[in-house]
Amino acid sequence: MLEPNSLVLGERFRVLGHLGGGGMGEVYLAEQVSLGRRVALKVLRREVGQQPGMSERFRREARLLSSVEHPAVVRVIDFGQSQDATCLVMEFAEGETLLQHLGAGPLTPERGRRVLLQLAEGLGAIHEKGIIHRDLKPENVVLTPGPRGEQARLLDFGIAKLLQPDPDAKGLSQVGVVLGTPEYLSPEQAMGHPLDARSDIYSLGVLAYRMLSGSLPFNGPNARDYLLQHIGTPPTPLLEVSLAMGDDPDLSAIVMRCLAKDPRARFQTAEDLVGALEAPPQASARIGLPLLPRAISTVSEVIFARRPQVDARPAPETPLLELPTGAITPVPPPPRVADTLSSSLGPPRWRTPLLVGLAGLVAVVAFLAVRARPTGLDEAARLLDAGKAREALSTLERLEKSGTPAAEVAGLRAAALHAVRDHATELKVLLASREASSVLDRRALSGVAEDLSREGGEGPRSDFLDRLEAGRSTAVLRAIAESGTSQAAWGALQYLEQQHRTETLDLVAVYGKWLEGTECPARVLAARRLGELGRPEAVSALQKARKRKVPHGCGQEEIAESLKVLERN
Repeated sequence: MLEPNSLVLGERFRVLGHLGGGGMGEVYLAEQVSLGRRVALKVLRREVGQQPGMSERFRREARLLSSVEHPAVVRVIDFGQSQDATCLVMEFAEGETLLQHLGAGPLTPERGRRVLLQLAEGLGAIHEKGIIHRDLKPENVVLTPGPRGEQARLLDFGIAKLLQPDPDAKGLSQVGVVLGTPEYLSPEQAMGHPLDARSDIYSLGVLAYRMLSGSLPFNGPNARDYLLQHIGTPPTPLLEVSLAMGDDPDLSAIVMRCLAKDPRARFQTAEDLVGALEAPPQASARIGLPLLPRAISTVSEVIFARRPQVDARPAPETPLLELPTGAITPVPPPPRVADTLSSSLGPPRWRTPLLVGLAGLVAVVAFLAVRARPTGLDEAARLLDAGKAREALSTLERLEKSGTPAAEVAGLRAAALHAVRDHATELKVLLASREASSVLDRRALSGVAEDLSREGGEGPRSDFLDRLEAGRSTAVLRAIAESGTSQAAWGALQYLEQQHRTETLDLVAVYGKWLEGTECPARVLAARRLGELGRPEAVSALQKARKRKVPHGCGQEEIAESLKVLERN
């Protein structure tokens, strides 16, 4: 265990505290000394690092992962050896893990689709670099506030493996050893076979099944049972486990396709999966899987065989496992669709019920297509983003009259009121709903930050921000502060500075943007602040800003003074 305040990796990082541990190592909260920002420090367990090739593979993967830049992937910042331990430094992602969110129950189909889409996009970015994750599970997904609302991000690539070995990597990977969490392994991973991107798609399907139903597709209960079930047991259709999935049956079909035993039957790439998730509900027939909700099973029960119900309680997860796999027989390819249909139709006397069942299915699918239209909140958000604030307000008023709680519309309502310059009513709405999660919407907090900038950083809006949950509001305000040189960005930046919540902000880069602008008061303050920070990397931004032609009193004197301070240091 690393002690608090100890310095690692050439004294570039200071340990602040222990966050937790897993099968491959311990995770610490640390600070990057040069920038003063918080990071996550993962230290490979000594006994694991001593295994032949393990430390080398960890180092190789870290180098490649550091090149991945995507909102759904936690960035790798640094890596190296420290006191005989292999360390990986990652961006510190503020938020709760998906596992923590699932403690309150499964996600709704609408929210689950958004989370799954973001994770698929993140996998696409990783796969593009030739990397597979190998350990997708709810603990390795964190949900954070982002510029467009909730953002799902992939964590913990500690046991990721290079997709394509290079000529110098011979002997770095152990054949026949299963790495990962048994509940989420793909069939080919369970058998110790070579892996490609489709293995991650299967594991993402297991994660999505649990996220949407609250239960795993298989009951286990032990590690060997999970492996055998992944290899040879068909999962119960998601529609039969979760009645809520009747609201989005094509999402259920997407998840079930991810869970195909044969990799050739799954989505072949993460981009294919993204395309399916972005497609409108009417396009679900292209997925090629039955979309049969349990609600119409009384008509169709004579056509389709039923499977036993799965126990809805999540089974306890099992630690990492190493299992010899040579004796396990590969799963045979799935039966042809034509064979399945011919066996299920039965003798001619069932054809009339079949036609009745299909007619009922068409009617229900049409009904579900109507229900799958965008919600009123989605429509209000679209109008607001299109600059139609008054139309958005009308939509929100209709929603409240129809019974939608005021707390759910508060964030969008405040943002719309800000857009029409009704700032007094905007503040009343925010204060009345400060406990509601909707006020953490970026649109709402952008309006607050903009007004705060005009007020000089003090007043009721500052008090409002003080009462919000610090972790989530800080993440949203940080995104606003980093978004550019708007008045909202300046207000967010100044508030975070006053509250000493800038650990994860690159202040040199943020203030450097303001030096490139023409807002003289902001240039003056930005130049002074860069001098106060005392960081060598600020010199280039100040030197570049000094060459700009701006009116007298627009920050040039402050730039010169800050350069003197930094050069003395």
